[in-house]
Amino acid sequence: MSGFDLLVEIGKIDQRFYAEAAAAAPLPFARRHRRVLLLKIAAVLAALALLAGCAYVIASDAELFAGLFAGKMGGSVRQSQLDFIEKNTQQFGQSATAEGYTYTIESIFASSQVAWLKLRLEAPQGVALDADLYTWDSRPNWEPIFAPADAPDERCGLSGQLLDDGNPNDNVATLLYELRAPDDVPFRAGIPYRLYIPNLIASYDGDDAAGIPYHQEFLVKDSFVIYVTLDSIHDDERELISQPVPASVPNMDIHIEITSFRLSAMGAVARYTGTEDEKGVFCFTGGAVVLKDGTRVTFHPNQWWKGYASFIMYAPAPLEEADYLELTDGTKIPIAEEE
Repeated sequence: MSGFDLLVEIGKIDQRFYAEAAAAAPLPFARRHRRVLLLKIAAVLAALALLAGCAYVIASDAELFAGLFAGKMGGSVRQSQLDFIEKNTQQFGQSATAEGYTYTIESIFASSQVAWLKLRLEAPQGVALDADLYTWDSRPNWEPIFAPADAPDERCGLSGQLLDDGNPNDNVATLLYELRAPDDVPFRAGIPYRLYIPNLIASYDGDDAAGIPYHQEFLVKDSFVIYVTLDSIHDDERELISQPVPASVPNMDIHIEITSFRLSAMGAVARYTGTEDEKGVFCFTGGAVVLKDGTRVTFHPNQWWKGYASFIMYAPAPLEEADYLELTDGTKIPIAEEE
């Protein structure tokens, strides 16, 4: 069975295995209780475990990322989506060590708007990493986590999850982080990025019956710094609007005219007129890019204000396979072939 065949089979698994992952809103690690987090971790990985009988092991990190997107979609990824993920996934191996603990960047899937970072954390021998939740600091004035090395003040939205590897007693853990670039500073190839991890904290569940409260403990007070450069980002952009397009949410009395909608495989930026506040974003909420085979790739708001909204896709929507954009009110905007 090939990697793509496996991802197709994921789409045949009962949707209840995806429900938790799709419903969980991303939050910074340190704000999650470990027990709650572990209940919501990567439903798609549980789905993969059900396929263990096929004696198949995920062959690449690209297929791991594809599995995560399949979970967000509530079904399988298509070949064109997997091709896009493979083109934009880069392997690394850069590490940083502090007080006996080592972080390694294993791979990054990156588009201009959003990236997924796979990290390996290795502790000294005898430390059972997976037995507890290990997290980045969430102090109010924390320094940027991931930013261009020459512009360290450019903050990047971040959320993540700890993958359960089935061995709570080993000293290795794998973490996945979603990184969202600021709208005005997209991810770019060919420049160094700085990953800054201010420290390492363990969060303990506690035991109510024993009177032991939930608490956190510093394991490493020193910081970790790793530099990486993205070799390439294959992420074309297309303008869909040649003349204003009306859209509305009738039951909310919201009516706008869309003057621009710039679409790429992992995100979009819309500009519009007709409303005096930021409620125009509701005209796009629940919208989707529909591929030529009928696959719906939904998107959700990332940033918005009066006359402006940006969006992140739940999975790649390669432009060469995109058919039309569907808005909240059912309005369909064709996605023309590139001339």
